[in-house]
Amino acid sequence: MPTLTRLFRFAAATVLSIATLSAQEPGEWADEIIKALDRKHPIPAIGVTSRNPTEYMGYRVQRELVKKLVEAGDEVVGHKAGATSEAAQVKFGLLEPVAGELLKSHLKNTATFVSLRGKDGVMIEMEIGFVLKLTIREAPANVEELKEYVREIVPVVELPNVDFTEERITPADLIGSNVAASTVVVGRPKRVGLVDLNDVAVTLERGGEEIATGVGSDVMGDPWEALLWLVRQRLREGYEVKRNDLLITGAMGQVVSAKAGRYVADFGKLGRVTFSMR
Repeated sequence: MPTLTRLFRFAAATVLSIATLSAQEPGEWADEIIKALDRKHPIPAIGVTSRNPTEYMGYRVQRELVKKLVEAGDEVVGHKAGATSEAAQVKFGLLEPVAGELLKSHLKNTATFVSLRGKDGVMIEMEIGFVLKLTIREAPANVEELKEYVREIVPVVELPNVDFTEERITPADLIGSNVAASTVVVGRPKRVGLVDLNDVAVTLERGGEEIATGVGSDVMGDPWEALLWLVRQRLREGYEVKRNDLLITGAMGQVVSAKAGRYVADFGKLGRVTFSMR
């Protein structure tokens, strides 16, 4: 049963969303998302009751959202792929993965604390991240060319907050929310070539109990191929893919709901990511 607090937040956010459902301009849609985030309300799923919400509209909203957050003092520090598994694409009605921006405010180092206050939809995803040593201006022809741009590989746990005002959301809602980007916990970097990423086996424990597992090949068959897709998609959309950017490539294994506790994500030779939540 939902708590009274949850019901209150849901009702308040729904009223806010209904008041602007007719607003189809990307800037207005982005403003409603920012208001909800600032007030720790569910993200308004405006696309659900809008006319013909498209993925193209979602990316326009995302661009406006990120622009406004940067103008308010944040900074773009990388990019993220989402819904990289077939199951996730079916769930959200997508034909391909989606992409978003990573902001400085999203990043935390391993051995950190993450508050769940006002976040009822936080999920936990074990991912592989790549740090660039060179700016990419033209889409690489293949993975081997792409590897020349990568300086380090890092273990990552992403904590997207998929807390929307509607249980069913459109692709435009997911994309427009910047793919629910919220918190990314980053482990210590490792050199490229240390391990075959397809063979990386990961486990997630909460309070010493194993709750999820995965392998590198869960990510579009090969994390390097997922990275290539992400780079090409961002360049196609007109984004910069810069030196020192962090790019994360989607969930390995099961995605689980966040609960209070101490977590350890073990990536084998890539190291561990630890964090606590309450």
